[in-house]
This record gives sequence, structure tokens and C-alpha cells, in this order.
Amino acid sequence: MTNDTTRPEGTVHAALALYDPKGTYSQHAGVVMTSIFENTEGPVVVHVLHDSTLTEEAREKFLRTAAKYAQEVHLIDVTPYRDQLDARTVALVQDACSVGTLYRLLIPDLLSIGRVIYLDCDTLVNLDLKELWEVNLDGNCLAGALDHPGTGLRRLSAEALRVRLNGGDPASYVNAGVLLMDLDRIRERGSLFQASMDWLAHRGHTARLADQDILNSLFRGSIKLLDGRFNNRRLEGDPSHSILHMINESKPWLGLTGLPSERLYWRTYLRSAWGENTTRDELIDLLSRTASHTPSLHRHTAQCWRRIGRRLQRDVLCGEPALTAGLLVRELFHRLAAGLRGGPC
Repeated sequence: MTNDTTRPEGTVHAALALYDPKGTYSQHAGVVMTSIFENTEGPVVVHVLHDSTLTEEAREKFLRTAAKYAQEVHLIDVTPYRDQLDARTVALVQDACSVGTLYRLLIPDLLSIGRVIYLDCDTLVNLDLKELWEVNLDGNCLAGALDHPGTGLRRLSAEALRVRLNGGDPASYVNAGVLLMDLDRIRERGSLFQASMDWLAHRGHTARLADQDILNSLFRGSIKLLDGRFNNRRLEGDPSHSILHMINESKPWLGLTGLPSERLYWRTYLRSAWGENTTRDELIDLLSRTASHTPSLHRHTAQCWRRIGRRLQRDVLCGEPALTAGLLVRELFHRLAAGLRGGPC
């Protein structure tokens, strides 16, 4: 565990999880870290949980960015923990997103601090992070913003059914991209990582977002709801005084559509160690290549057909009745198989 005894009172602690097999995702974590340092007054420590995919070049850039702002970054190698994952768990998570999403579940075991703010690497901090740091958790283990802002999950939707089958509460199902975590209270319950692996072994058949489903299930009844500005996914609106969460195809490095978040991302990129030495011509080339990937601008017919196919699958083949039936069938087979094995359902 990392030690916090020598840091000033009021130090804000943030954590990022990084899995970077292509050597490109470290840049986005670096931009998140830079956005924290740019907007937060007072001391900050950023803990980057990574594995062997972190390159020496990226490591040096993390350290250089922190030094530029006279702040701290701790690079924590979680490879020994990743090696404990069985192949089924890795396959389940890789199908949905990335094995790196599980690294946040190691935070209570690896950091000897009382609380931490966890941020996904597709976020952008545009406020003083101390505002979130000082939120009163009122005795809860976690705080997060609703995954479906405003209304929450529809009571009779397939997604609400899936959440119930996983042990979560559809009325308070939060997005795991921005979390305030009371690590002391979480540790009182035992190892979060071990509990998560046990959860996956028994509930993984209906998990869609493994880490998010795990946290909502294990901490049901102990999650405080945050104001939506701490996990702002309405990227067309005013980005000020919020933490932007650039989900799905709204990531600035996947295309340019004129969103305010894109301007903020690239401005912050230029102040990080990844972009500080970028020349004007290099920036023009970089943005031109990014713009060429914008879904509405590409000229590749095959991509159009693939996108149409995904839409058909989502809207027709995966409509509410089909999704609900599929969930119930999977749950039935899981219970039958568990009964035959003599194990818990």
C-alpha cells in the first residue's frame, strides 16, 4: 500500500486505471491528470494503476507532467493481481470493454488512504476537484451519479431487469466512471477485489458492464447519489464547472464534431507532456487525422454498412422484448446449471 502520512492536510487523492496494449491510451490518462492539476488549487496526488502495458516513455511523461505542476503521481503496477484473474473473467470483461476496468476494484487493497476519487480515462476535469473531495458521504461507501441522468432506469425495462438480477437497485444505479470512495468503510467489508471475483463467478452471466454492475450490487444501499455535474455526459451543453465524461463515440480522439469537450481536450493535451512540444504543423496533421475518423465525415462504405448493422441489431434484434427474454433464459440456465452442480445460484 502507498503511505499518506507525510502529505499536507487536505491533499486530494485521485485514481486512474490504465490498460494500454496499443501504447495510445496513456495519453488520455495524461490529459485527465493535467486537467486535474490545471483546475485544482492545493496539493493533489494522482495514483495511476497500470500493468505491464505501460511503456517507459509514458511513465516518464506522467512524471514530467506532475513535476510541471509541482504535484505528485504514483505509478502502481497491478500486474501480479491481473495474473490472478482466470481466463473466463478476462474474456467476460474484454467482451464489454477492457480488463483495465477491473483495476479500480483493487484500489482499497493498494492505497492506504481514507478516501479517493476514481476517474475513468475518458473524463475531463473542469472544476476544482476539491469540490467533489469534500462531499459528505453520510456513512455510505460510495458516491456516484445516476447512470441514466434525470429519470433513472425505467422500472419495467430490460436494463432494469438486468440490474435486479445482478443484485443492484435500478432506482440508484450509478455510473462508475466518476466515484468518490470511502476506502476505510469499504475495507471494513473485506477485500473488494476478492468479493468482486466471487460476484463474477456467480453473476457474470448477466453482467454487461462488469465493474459497474459489481459496485452497484455489492454496495447496494450504501451509495450516495451525486449531482450530475460531477459526471456530465451532456457534452453539447455548457462544460464549465463540471467533470465531463466523454462516453461512447463522443471521445475527442475518435473524431471532431464541434463539441466543447473536444476543444477542452485538445487544449489540455497541449499542456501535458504528450503535447507540450507539438509544433503547429504537427497539430494540424494530428487534428486532420482525427477529423478523418469522424463518423459523419468518413468515405468508407463498408463502415457505413457495419454501423447500419449494429443499429439494426440494437434496435430490432436487441429490442426490449428480445433483451428481456434473453436475460430470463440466461438466468434460468444459470440456475439449472448451479442446481446440477449443487452450488449457489
